[in-house]
Amino acid sequence: MLNIGNKIIELRKAKGWSQTQLAKAVNASRDIIGKYERNDNSSSIEMALKIVKTFDVLVDYLLGQGKHAFF
Repeated sequence: MLNIGNKIIELRKAKGWSQTQLAKAVNASRDIIGKYERNDNSSSIEMALKIVKTFDVLVDYLLGQGKHAFF
């Protein structure tokens, strides 16, 4: 099972951002970000693309396929 939530938390914390700051960056609510981080919400392709663009990482990294992010 993919654990995208942990990757999102890792990336967000590496930037020193709150859930609210990430939500603003990807044009979503803080509640939605919380759900993604808890894996309560399946990530849409659109949201995944917003997240990888925001953090400048590869989709493979977010999906757990790559070992390195570019931050």
